[in-house]
Amino acid sequence: MRFISNLYLGESVKDHRKRLIHKLNAGKGSLFCYILAIVEDSPAKIQLFSSELLRQPMFRPRDFLIVGLAGSKEEGIALIQEITEDTYRDTGSCDIREYLLSKE
Repeated sequence: MRFISNLYLGESVKDHRKRLIHKLNAGKGSLFCYILAIVEDSPAKIQLFSSELLRQPMFRPRDFLIVGLAGSKEEGIALIQEITEDTYRDTGSCDIREYLLSKE
């Protein structure tokens, strides 16, 4: 699990960034934390899921790049919209995966 350098953060988690990253690196989820990630073996551009899934054994070995953290599913969807708008504004295309990987 890796984190993008310019992590997208929802308003409700901005003050807890370091603590959340520490917990996620330790394999512990947080009840009120959703992860936006690029998963290497997935065709989806960005996946949004509860950090509680990190407690599942099948989830730990997967290689993924965390691009954002949100306090709720709705906040995560808003971050996906922000990422999409940033991608289109900066590149003129909607290749979110390539845009975020170039920012790593």
